[in-house]
Amino acid sequence: MTKTQNRPRLASWRDAETDSDKTDIIPVALVSLDDATERRANLRQAGFPADWVEGYWPASDLRNADEAHLAEIADMEHFVRSIGRRPLPGEIGCALSHRRVMEWLANSDHPLVLIFEDDARPADPRAFDVLPEILMPLFEHGRQGASFILHLGVKRRRRPKTVNRVLAGCGVGFWHRWIVRDAGKDHSIWLTHAYVISREAARRTLAVETPIRTVADDFMRRGQEGLHDHFLYSEPGLFLQPPDSGSMIDPTEVIRKVHIKPKRKSWKKPEQPNAMGKLKIMDRLRRLSSETFHL
Repeated sequence: MTKTQNRPRLASWRDAETDSDKTDIIPVALVSLDDATERRANLRQAGFPADWVEGYWPASDLRNADEAHLAEIADMEHFVRSIGRRPLPGEIGCALSHRRVMEWLANSDHPLVLIFEDDARPADPRAFDVLPEILMPLFEHGRQGASFILHLGVKRRRRPKTVNRVLAGCGVGFWHRWIVRDAGKDHSIWLTHAYVISREAARRTLAVETPIRTVADDFMRRGQEGLHDHFLYSEPGLFLQPPDSGSMIDPTEVIRKVHIKPKRKSWKKPEQPNAMGKLKIMDRLRRLSSETFHL
């Protein structure tokens, strides 16, 4: 369990259930299949707290499920209309795993939950150190019933092309700083390896997506449907997926081969002024703290 003075504590969802004082706990649900022991060993080696890993959330294993069982869980016709194909069993299993975390959150006293998948890796050793400060203002907004998602693993090429509103910033030391931006409705951010969802956003999602009719990481569609009011992301991404991590949802890479795009030369978008005025990036970050956060 990670505890910081005057900041929320991060604890595995199992510990959060048994803790008598739930007023300042952010539960962590690390979603992993029971047989993914090697992946969880890699998480420990990467620096994930042992209680998060040992108290992992058991993922729903539908890899060998038959069509009849899948049809009971998911609206296949809606999938065909929305994404143009039937979902893979692993995709339904992934969506069901995240849905069950949301069900747990919706029925709990916790204002939000931090969700990891077992292929997440800290992009920087200090990622764990800044989590309490980044999540502190979100914790308070979650208590007040705000509906939002915070993505913690957006790669640079996946960031929105427009410069979005900066909400808060924090860091360890002077030069190592992270900020939180609002992506708005028009973005192409996906992947569910590291994100935070508020209780209100979970409740809205459960009310609409029964049975399952959307893949777990279709954040843009959910935002457009009003299932969350704010989609936030940390910059840079605190937790990323290693390039050599294989997919347990699509082990034969059927979907990846269809959607793969040619590599392009990396480039850095020049900093542009936003609503906060014509301040240079480091000047802007120096003036930010969790106290400046507002949705």
